[in-house]
Formats: sequence, C-alpha cells, structure tokens
Amino acid sequence: MHLQNWINTELFQEIKSLLQKSLRPSINQIQKWANDNPTAPISELITSASLQIKYKEKLQITDKWLLTEKNAQQASSYAVAEYNGSIMQEFTKCADLCCGIGMDLWAIAKNKTECFAIDLSPEILSFAKYNMSLYPDRNINFLNMKAEDFTEPVECIFIDPDRRFDDKRSNNPFNMSPNLTALEGIAQKYSKYAIKLSPMLDYDKYDFFKDGQLHFVQEHNELKEILFCSADLSQSKAKKCVLLPENISFIEDNEKNTHVIAIKKYLYEPVVSIIKAHLIENLAAKLNLNKIDQKLALLTSDITIESPFVKRYEVFSIMDFSLKKLNAFIAEHDIGYLDIKTRGFSETVESFRKKIKIKKGKKNAVLFILKMDKKHQFIIANFTS
Repeated sequence: MHLQNWINTELFQEIKSLLQKSLRPSINQIQKWANDNPTAPISELITSASLQIKYKEKLQITDKWLLTEKNAQQASSYAVAEYNGSIMQEFTKCADLCCGIGMDLWAIAKNKTECFAIDLSPEILSFAKYNMSLYPDRNINFLNMKAEDFTEPVECIFIDPDRRFDDKRSNNPFNMSPNLTALEGIAQKYSKYAIKLSPMLDYDKYDFFKDGQLHFVQEHNELKEILFCSADLSQSKAKKCVLLPENISFIEDNEKNTHVIAIKKYLYEPVVSIIKAHLIENLAAKLNLNKIDQKLALLTSDITIESPFVKRYEVFSIMDFSLKKLNAFIAEHDIGYLDIKTRGFSETVESFRKKIKIKKGKKNAVLFILKMDKKHQFIIANFTS
C-alpha cells in the first residue's frame, strides 16, 4: 500500500497521538506496530505524523496532508498562501507551475473553473494531488513536467521556483529552478504572472524585476517573500509592503523626506519590509518623520507616531562609545536586560554583550550602537510601541 492509503487509518492516528504528547515510540512499540500491520510503512508514517505536528502552526490546514521536510520548509505559510491566492482571485483559469505539496495551490485554485498544477517531481506531485483531493471543490489538473514546458491557455500563472542549489539555499536567480532565463521564456508566453522570490534577493541587480510590481510580504516580524507581479497583472510598478496576517499595505509614492536631523525624543525603526523595499524616505514623508543619518534605517521625532510600519523607542540617553560609561549607566539605572541593536557596527552582538556588565536589575532597555559621522555612539532607549 502507498503512504496515502495509511494516512487516515487508526494506526496513523495512534502514532500521531503518541507524538503529540511529545513521546517517542519505543523500539518495542514500533515492532508491535510492524507485527500488527505487516504491510504498513511504519517509518514513513512516523515521519509524516511528525511533520504534521511540526508545521501545524505555520501551515494550519495540513492536519491530514502528506508532507516532506523540504517542501514544508519551502511552502508558504497559511497567511502568505492566502495573500498569494488573492493576487489571482479575479481569474477563472490559472496555473501553479511549481506546486510542491500544494500550499499556494490550495489558495490559488479557489473558485476557479480550471487550475493546472505542475511539478517536476512525480512523488511531490502525487503528494499535492492527494492533499488537494481533500478539497473536492478544487478543479485541478496535475501535470508532471518542467515549468518552462507548460503551454496550456490560462489567464494567469503563479511560480514558486525551487531556490535550493546543491542542497543549499541560494539567492541567485540563475540558481533557481526554473532559473531566471527560463522565467524570461515563460514571460514571453504569458503576460500575467506572479513569481515568489527569496526575501534576500538583490532584486535591483536584475532588469527583469524592474518591469512589474514587487510585493514585500512580511508576516509578524519576518520578511517571508518578495512576490514579483508582471506589469500586466499588477498595472503598477510602485513597490508594495504588506504586513500579515493583518493584510495592511504601504505603497510607494513620489513623496520623500530626506532631511537629516539630530535625534529627538523618539527613535522610529521601520519594519523589515520597508527597509528591504528601500521605502524609508517614503515612510518618513508619510509619517512626518526625519532621518538621523543618510545611511541608517532609523527615523526620529519629538512627536508620538502610531503606525504598524514602525517600532517606537523613547530615547533615555545618548553617549559616546565608552564601555565604562555604558556599564555605569546600566548599574545606575538598575538595568537587568539589554536588547542590543547595531547599525554600521562590525562586532557581533554576541561578542559585544560579553563586554558589558549586567547584574540582576529590574528594568529592560534597548541599546542602539550606531555609526554616525564616522564614529560610534550609544543610544539607550526603551521600547514603547
């Protein structure tokens, strides 16, 4: 029997129940399962149950899915998949050209008259087919082929290239599968497409990503993906930052504030999507904030600003880079924990933390180590928003 035939059995539920209690099955228990179920793939069932438990928080809907470690890692989270699906909601005939285990496919195929699911791996495609069989309202055709060989007439396509190269993650689009050259070929056949890219991609280096709209999709405090939407799909070239799960957006415009002023009562730290999108000056103009340095991703004001796109810190002290002064300040103000943030500072946080003297104080604080005007400064603040 295939693994799919065992995933809904009492045996699988027994294995999963044991693992959910954080108990590892003993050798005797595994042998008993094998003796009672001589055709069962016990090892694979244990792995599948472990993966369902491990990725439950991220994927949410995969309680009965077949997963692999690699594909579960690479799969979009539930919130990100929902966002990716929303990009294609107006179309009735779509394709997911690198469907993996089916997380994005699950969202893309909603309310479609027809959807194509493509993957180069027959095994992973069979996993996706099984997973989507749990949703009888999805009308999906599964094709085992290269993404660049797909030619069916559809209105829009979604592509999540495999970004592993020699078993390691790569941020080079020529190491993806399909790679950048293949994507350019696909773009010649289909004018409306969305491509999921690494959040670490240096997108400014490649002309291909300039003719369309880049979505910088952040979930909680982590940049999850850069989604590139073609010009025909997005009808805009303005960069877009998206905060999930709230689904709040900030869109690039022509207004910028490049003024640099001295640090005021509050420091404002833009969220990671704003920083990656190079929209700090746009955000400064929108929120009436100013930069503290042309090279640093920090803003300032004497005014309390509330925005999901910045974290606010109230400045306690600004001092020269002096360990003696810093340690004296920590002792005087009963600080028991420092959240250390660096900008333009070459030493690691872990290494620097060993040099400061923190006792069992009752207060928490934030230490910014900044390089400004070719010298380093300490800014001690507390997190207020």
